[in-house]
Parts: sequence; C-alpha cells; structure tokens
Amino acid sequence: MKKRIFYFIIAAALIAGSLGFYPASTGLANGIPTTRGSRVLAAWDGISVGGYTSRPSVAQGESIGFYISTDLPTYNLKIYREGGTRTLMTTIPNLTGVKYECLGGYAIGCGWPVAVNFQVPASWPSGFYTVEIPTTAKGNQFAIFWVREDSPGSASTVLYLASVNGYQATSNFGGKSFFDLSSDSNLRSSVLSFDRPYGSNGRGNWPLEQDLVVWAEAKGYTLEYATTYDMEYTTGLLDPYQVVVLGGYGDYWSWSMRQQVKAFLGRGGRLINLSGKTMWFQTRYENNGRTVISYQNAASDPISTTQSITSRASDFPILDTEAAITGLSFRSGGLTGASFITSTLSYENGYGGYWVQNSSHWVFEGTDLTNGSVLGRGTDLETSVLGRETDGTTFNCDVDGRTILGAIGNNGTPENFRVLGIAPASQGANSDMGFAAFGIYTLPGGGAVFSSGSVGWSSAIHDPKVAQITANVLNRFIANDIPAEPANPADSEYLFVDRFNCKNLDHEGAAVTDTGPAWFQGVPSHNYSGWVGDLSLIRYNDICGVRGGSGLEFTAIQSTTIELHSQLNPNWQGVNKVYTSMWVNFAGLALPDGGQFTLLKSFAYNGISDTAVMTLRVRMRAGQLSVRVSDNATNISGAWIDVPKDRPFLLETGWDQANNLISLWVDSKRLDLTVPLTTLPAVNRVDFGVKNLPIGTTGSICVDEMGIAEQRIGFGFDANTPIYLPVISR
Repeated sequence: MKKRIFYFIIAAALIAGSLGFYPASTGLANGIPTTRGSRVLAAWDGISVGGYTSRPSVAQGESIGFYISTDLPTYNLKIYREGGTRTLMTTIPNLTGVKYECLGGYAIGCGWPVAVNFQVPASWPSGFYTVEIPTTAKGNQFAIFWVREDSPGSASTVLYLASVNGYQATSNFGGKSFFDLSSDSNLRSSVLSFDRPYGSNGRGNWPLEQDLVVWAEAKGYTLEYATTYDMEYTTGLLDPYQVVVLGGYGDYWSWSMRQQVKAFLGRGGRLINLSGKTMWFQTRYENNGRTVISYQNAASDPISTTQSITSRASDFPILDTEAAITGLSFRSGGLTGASFITSTLSYENGYGGYWVQNSSHWVFEGTDLTNGSVLGRGTDLETSVLGRETDGTTFNCDVDGRTILGAIGNNGTPENFRVLGIAPASQGANSDMGFAAFGIYTLPGGGAVFSSGSVGWSSAIHDPKVAQITANVLNRFIANDIPAEPANPADSEYLFVDRFNCKNLDHEGAAVTDTGPAWFQGVPSHNYSGWVGDLSLIRYNDICGVRGGSGLEFTAIQSTTIELHSQLNPNWQGVNKVYTSMWVNFAGLALPDGGQFTLLKSFAYNGISDTAVMTLRVRMRAGQLSVRVSDNATNISGAWIDVPKDRPFLLETGWDQANNLISLWVDSKRLDLTVPLTTLPAVNRVDFGVKNLPIGTTGSICVDEMGIAEQRIGFGFDANTPIYLPVISR
C-alpha cells in the first residue's frame, strides 16, 4: 500500500532485532550490577542457569514458586527489596542445586521443577523484589517478582506499573525473543513463555525502570507496585488509585489493558507515562497467562478477532490507536540519539536531548529552561533522556517556522495535547524522519496524561532538570492541581491540515535550511500515515509560501512518483463528505504538451487494499494547464478546467457521497459533477503529490496549506458564495 508501511515491516525487523536489552556496561546501584538497556545484538549463550517465578506478582501474604537452575551443589537464596535502598528481606538456606537445560524452551517454557514455594509475609511492603541465585558459570543471577498491596490504595493512591510484557519480549532465554537479531537463526518467535528467566541476568528491563523508582522512593514518594500484566488478571486493579505511573519499555499491551486505562482516565484518573513505544503492539495471553503472543502482523496471526489479534494497535482490524491514550505514538517518533550502522546502534553526539517548547508551562517550573534549551542530554547514550525508542506526534508550526501550534488530531492525539519538547527521530536507515515529543493533555472529567515519549526518561533522572519536571508532574498529579489544557484552535476544524511551515526548527543550534542538516531530510513527511517515492525530492521552501512562512516544493522529474498519504481520522474511520483545499503554484513546472499526472487521490483503505473514489489530474495542452476531477482512477467523466500557470491559486475538491456530487473549485469558482457515489465506500485517506510525471517533465511544483475537512472551509474565502466555473472540454 505505502512505502512507509512497507518500510515499517523491514525497519521493524531491523529495529526489533536490535532491541533486546542485554548487559553491555555495568556499574553499581544499591549493590547490584546496573545496565540501562544498551542494545546488544547477541543470541542466547545457551547457559541454562538462573531462575523464574510462578507469577509475575503476588499480593502480601500470597505464595510464589521459585524455579531455579544452578551449577552449585548447595546454595542459599537471598531475597531483596529494590528501591530507594536495597534491603535484604530474608534468606532461604541450604537448597540442593541442580542444573537444568532450556534449549528451545522460549515458547513452551523451561519446564524446571519448583525449587521452593515461598509465602510473602504480610508485612513486606509493596515493591520490586529480586531473588539472588548464586552460580559458578555466570555469577549471581536473579529471579524477580513484584509485591502488590493486599489492600490496594491503603499505602498510596499512586500505582507504579512495571512494563513486564517488555521484559518477556526482550528475553531470548531458551533461544528466541520477539526480536530477530537476538534470536536463534535471526528469526523471532511469536510465542514466548513466562516459564523461563528474563534477560539481563534475570532482571529483564528493570534497569530501564530502576533509576526512576530509586529516585522516587529516595525523594519520599510512597508508591504501590504492580505490573501491566496484572491488569489482565486482577479485577479492578486501577480502581483504588488516582495516579498511575508507567516506566521503561511499554510496547506490549492487550486490548483489555488499554480499555482499563481509558476507563481510569475517563473517571478522572491521571496517567504519568514515562515509558516509550508505549502500547504499540497488541498482545494476548494463553496457557492461563503463562504464554504471551505477539505475531506483530495481523495476516500471520491465526486468530483474527479485534480484541485478540496481535498487530499494531492502530492498524486494521484493531483500530484502537495508542495515541488516543498517551497522546503519542511510535509511528510519529522512532529512534533518537542513535543511527543504524551495519545493523548496530551507535550514539550520535548531540542528539541526546529534547529541544524545549512552551517553556512557560507549569511543567518547567523551577528549571530555568527556555524555548530552544536542550533537556536531558547526557554524556552518552546511557545517561541521555533520548537514544532509544521514542514516541511522537504530528504538528504544525506558525509562520515563523519554529513555534509549534499544536498537535494534528488525525492520528489520535487529543487536540489539546501540549507539545513541550521535540527531537529528531527516525524509523531506521534511509527512512523518513519524525519527531520524538513529550507533552501533556487533560480530559473533561478531570483526567490528565503526561507522556515523556522516551524509554530513556528514567535513565536521565539524574539530570536535575529532568528530575524537577518529574517532581512537578508527580506533585501536581497527586494533588490533582492540573490546569485544563486548551484545544489547538488553529486546526480544530480540519480532519487533517499541513501548513508546511516547520522550516526553522532547530536542535542544539543546528539551524534548518533548504538543504538542512542530515537529520532534517524528509521531515515534510512526518505528519503523514505513509508515503511513496524519494523524500529528497520534496523540501520546505520560502518561495512556496503563500501567506507567510514556507511551503512544500516537489522537484518534478519525468517518471517520478512522490506522494504523501493523509489518514483522515484516528483509527481510519471513513467519512462520507470530504473537502480538500490547497494552494498550488505551477509557475516552476515545465510539462510537455499532452502530458498529464495525478496530483490528488482519495481512497477507502480497508487494511488490505485501496479503493480509489476520486482523482484530481493535471494536464498540459496547447500551452494551457488544466485540471479535472473524476470519481475513480480511470473514469473520464470530469471536465478539464483551465488553471493559472503564473501564480499561486486555490485548488479545492469536494466529494459528497450522499448527494452523488463531486465538486471542483479554482480560486473559489466552482464546478459540480453529478456521479454515482453511493455504492462506493467511505473515504479514510487522501494522497497528494505527483504520480507518474510524463517524460520530458522538469522544474518544480509548489503546494501550501493543504487541508482536509468534512465541510468546505477554504483558506480566506467565503464558502457560502461559490462562483460556478464554466465547463471546458478539449
């Protein structure tokens, strides 16, 4: 369908293969080794020592089983609570050691017998616990579990949810993970078992969450703990809480988990999302919750029901975009502070922090940050707020090319999401570029969401300004003292609009020009659900701006196709009435006589294939440019209408299914065509650009202020007084 979606399949394999969290460098925190999630492309080492538990979490007073493999003949298990301080809670002595194997056990589990069942004392505080397992082959290994409050909400109204599905996804114990390049034969598994140790010496992705938890407890915040998994199996888990905090690598969520968060927010709950790639894939559980499933592709999954299929949450047939919850999506973000070099990740000095926006917002109180300041840049990848997976959103800029007007809601981001920081991001080598972002929005019922947009936020909590922002958000959310965020007024009437003004964004002093620094190339595509063609053939250019700011210039080369695909609504809902409006300037175009090309096309996309419902074409004949609309890609029912070639003009189309009407406006003069439309599906995507430019084409085309709406808005014209165009047929 689209190059970008096709690229996601390729890039996802490339990115996924490099996304296992495995030790690369170590330090000490509270007496245990720490790694903050460096990416190491390594298969499982085949050494089957370590441990796992019978359940991810237990309430105080409940029992949990420990499954242990060690090469020591006898050993002691030590259980620690990790947090502001590392506390030895108990020792289980004199256990008989047996070393078991787990080759091929990634999907069915290792099958080790239980070494000991342990009843958690009712006095143990809620938190994250490690079971220290001594071995000769690999030193101390760990099994991990969380302790929940047996009376939820009694110690705190703030619940920290560990992203435990990500712990499973990144573990390749037994031979495979959810990522190709850390799996045997470079082929991922779609099925993983909880009956095996996590990666990172058994601690999973805890290193990505550890710094945040240690900081919060050291600062005196009282938290209760559970895992995202627990939402599936603990009825009403979120009900007693006012604030929920997410951390780490939050990729894998079930349908039920997402709906519970929506309900929590709807009744006034506040979500602090300090994770990245959050809710990107829908997963499901099988085998009484001991198996997690993630095909990551609807076509591959043998189960096709909306609530169980495992694909991207925003894709067909799920259509439940994560952006509507968190305000952000990995689709608009990607990798930051890193680049692909021979399939490995390396830090790019200078791209480790957010460029601050809206610095007067209360979130920045006490930081002295100003617009353009850089937040969270560390000394290396491990200490920077950015450098791993990030989520972003689509947005427009004011005519200064720098001031962000607000999010574009067509991807699901709430219209009152306030963008507080951005950074360049990429989905992979030679891909189009996007922006990591962090920000906040509020809900009418008092709910609120702050999203950090980055897996690395916890790693940067040592930065005083990152810590201050985190404290500001925690304090306000706990006190429920959160001013309502206003809706973005500039573009609220549109299904989609791109003003092409974001030409002067910069990052750490790297000003954007027409050629721009390397990270900026392709940014004109970041507002779109997909694209086709060579992105180097489009650029922001002041000469294309109509009423201040820049516009978008297409380089016109024969046989070229370069298109941008605009999703009209979150979750791809179709609409029965679609109006498009854009300023076009053909003054720089040299089109051969008789040559024609497609400039705009509307589609109904069902997740598998496209149905074209309206096409706008451009033609040169006897020195005169003209345009035509028709009801599908091949119908020639439309009449050709002359258009200017020496100046910008407003070009609009209308598709009104109920009235069987297609309309065309040129500088507000109108032509209507009555054609049968009621048998066609509703529109949910509009592509614009240049498709199949004829041989002999040279020059360029300018476009500005591209808008799509359900009513005719127009840019600066009175929609109620159309002037009808004469029909010109040649």
